[in-house]
Amino acid sequence: MSWKQVTAAKREQVSSQFPPSWMFAPDEVGGRMKRKNVIQLLTEHTSATEREISELPVPLLLQKLQQGDLSASEVVATFAHRAALSHQLTHCLSEFPYQAAKQRARELDELFRTHQRATGPLHGLPVSLMDRFNVAGLDSASGYASWIGSPKTLHDEGVLINRLHGLGAIVFCKSNVPMSSMVRFFKY
Repeated sequence: MSWKQVTAAKREQVSSQFPPSWMFAPDEVGGRMKRKNVIQLLTEHTSATEREISELPVPLLLQKLQQGDLSASEVVATFAHRAALSHQLTHCLSEFPYQAAKQRARELDELFRTHQRATGPLHGLPVSLMDRFNVAGLDSASGYASWIGSPKTLHDEGVLINRLHGLGAIVFCKSNVPMSSMVRFFKY
């Protein structure tokens, strides 16, 4: 396959993981959009509760998760929804392991119900990582089409990812690397 086919297949694979209810109508984002302000689309396609959750400062969000005022499932779904909407406008995601994130959130919620305490200081916190971080089961292409299709293993995960998991964080997406990282710098 050519690099264009590989990247098109990867884009389709990422987008196919979005629940249908999270998809914009074709006339909202296709072709030449009539809208000048696409930020309003996020407001129109998220609930008041989702906006409230996603706009909480992280310390307050963690407090609500650790006290049981919010469930990890609810918070992960909220952030994943916003990421899916943003991706449809900007193609910002390289991976969207939503099913795995939902499963981990359910596990954390069950542990919280059983033990009446948080799993760790980052219990249920959704985390988006740049594509260069290795996460088991996901590609880390770092902008190179030739690296697509080689998912990482648990052995490939670094200390940061292990610590995030151990502290209770949930990786729900990976974002693309900036194009500037692909540019070589020359002295003139």
